[in-house]
Amino acid sequence: MSVSILSTKLHPPASRTAQVARPALQTRLARGLRAKVTIVSAPPGFGKTTLLSTWLAASKDSTVAWYSLDDDDNDPARFFAYLAASLRTVQPDSVRTLESLLETVSPKPRELAATLLNDLAETVSGDVTLVLDDYHHITQ
Repeated sequence: MSVSILSTKLHPPASRTAQVARPALQTRLARGLRAKVTIVSAPPGFGKTTLLSTWLAASKDSTVAWYSLDDDDNDPARFFAYLAASLRTVQPDSVRTLESLLETVSPKPRELAATLLNDLAETVSGDVTLVLDDYHHITQ
């Protein structure tokens, strides 16, 4: 299955000039990123995306892959295609096996997940932070 990738889903929104400063949250976020998984959770409209995009703009970290999700991303092939595209924004030669598998007729979600994990272990060098923005859209 071929998925057309909308590049705007692979980049954080531009920082707004007028926003509430959240230095305590920025500090907690920076500390939490040393962990394997950090979850930023709050109801819609509480500034999660703004917090993350502000952190990213301030950190100048080039190893952050961003993926903005929406309801359409509940399709496993689409989800994994965007996940691969996001990771390739910071490591262009990564997850090629996953990309090849996505070209097959109908790969199963478990097969996609296993291939992604194998690709990550074999092709991603160094630390990469993956931001899954608006993950609440994923229901499957």
